Amino acid sequence: MKALRIFLLNCKISLLNEMAHKINFLMRFLSDSIYFVIYYIFYTVIFTLVPNINGWVIYDILLLMGTFHIIISLFAAVFIPNLAQIPMLVKSGGLDGFIVKPINSRFLLSARFIDIGSLINIILGVAIVINSIIRLGLDISTATFLLYIGYILIGVFIMYNILFILICTIFWLHDSSWSIGFFMTFNSFADKPISIYKGMIYRFLIYLFPIALVANIPASVMLKNFDSNLQIWFVIAALLLFYFSNIIWRKGITLYEGASI
Repeated sequence: MKALRIFLLNCKISLLNEMAHKINFLMRFLSDSIYFVIYYIFYTVIFTLVPNINGWVIYDILLLMGTFHIIISLFAAVFIPNLAQIPMLVKSGGLDGFIVKPINSRFLLSARFIDIGSLINIILGVAIVINSIIRLGLDISTATFLLYIGYILIGVFIMYNILFILICTIFWLHDSSWSIGFFMTFNSFADKPISIYKGMIYRFLIYLFPIALVANIPASVMLKNFDSNLQIWFVIAALLLFYFSNIIWRKGITLYEGASI
């Protein structure tokens, strides 16, 4: 409960900060909206040339794209601004102030600032998902909807743990500035149908770097074409990544030299 209260307080403080710079907030929202609209137009144009992509029709793809937009907006709002600060805190010794506090240091570092602008962008993803559901004539039960929301949160959790692991290389390499760019590059695989990947690429994106699952699994629940084995692996992968990232974090803290680094 303490963690939840701190998180909600961080949300309130972040909202007040955003409202103090309304024009900046509006311009960021418009910028992200344009990026989303370009993707929408891109897929629309593609499907004027082909009837489907490996069995996926246009509104299947748009539902997947909208789902990914919800996930990446949540992820960008809560985690990217915070994880991006960890290398600087390690190098400057500022991490000292977090690891001595009477609360989980990893949680405190991961959710101390909320990017409200990115959070608002969820609306765009929700709009395209709803439109796709209507166009496809899908009958969504309460159980399906709740499973969809649960899988979205697991998708965000997987992305968080992958980036957290990459960021924590700062304890060994003394420079992890490459990690966010590397991670965001692989995001381009996440909003495509999983069935288009074959061979080693498929195995890499599913089992070693499971970024391809984060939007495909929740979208497949809505489209009722899910693979139960992949759903099970999706949950297991999230737990394994969390376990592995905790080991790396604890090991990294033992190597941390404080302000003398």
